[in-house]
Amino acid sequence: MERGLRVQAQEPVREQGEGEVNAEERWEEAGQVPVPENAFALPAEPQGHTRPASHVISLSAPSAGQVWRGSKGAYSMVISIASGKGGTGKTSVAVSLALSLETCQFLDCDVEEPNASLFLRPSIDRKISVGTLEPWIDESKCSHCGECSSICAYHAIAVFEKNILIFPKLCHGCGGCILVCPEKAIAEGKRNIGVIEEGASNSIAFTQGILNIGEHMATPVIREMKRLIRKDMHVIIDSPPGTSCPVIESIKGSDFVLLVTEPTPFGLNDLK
Repeated sequence: MERGLRVQAQEPVREQGEGEVNAEERWEEAGQVPVPENAFALPAEPQGHTRPASHVISLSAPSAGQVWRGSKGAYSMVISIASGKGGTGKTSVAVSLALSLETCQFLDCDVEEPNASLFLRPSIDRKISVGTLEPWIDESKCSHCGECSSICAYHAIAVFEKNILIFPKLCHGCGGCILVCPEKAIAEGKRNIGVIEEGASNSIAFTQGILNIGEHMATPVIREMKRLIRKDMHVIIDSPPGTSCPVIESIKGSDFVLLVTEPTPFGLNDLK
């Protein structure tokens, strides 16, 4: 089976003389969902395993309020649209998939250059400021021991004989420097790095993140966006291009990831 292109539906077992039995009822009894003909799915499970409902997505529009049924009960799906490089049409696919549903939540996680709003034209009714932690040092307490500098893997703190330099944009907000400081000279500060906007485009609940110009820490904004994921409807996530940390943060926890590429050597290379 070609990876991610088609799925072979396992038919429910029928005993002789049961030709009129409703197949959907048998799937529900087994804790599974029927696989539609126009479905995409992940590769086949090992022998003896049954594919959960979360690994199958129908490209046809579901009816309002439809949820997937599986062994864990009814639930909605989180579907991420990703690509190995920019310019493949990832956002166009994500927007088209959202518009094919009667209702859903759309998250534009490409916070460095969000552009899904150009297509969906949502009305924004709420903005949430997003910040990240950074160390504030009281030099009157500091003994210049260098413990904070030693533990920082990103070299955000440089300790010299008479002064200390902090590079806020290198700080990942782990708080390790605060924990190891023997003089308790480091406090926890907060720096604004972006904003989250929420609104609606007809029946689509719209959320997008915007990273401040000059900032490069996109993951905190994406992480805060995903805290707003709703449980009562399907969720479409427009991920950033590439394979870096923001992409991993975007697709983490998704039920299904759809990769979009283009018919060029560069597109194939980045897809792999």
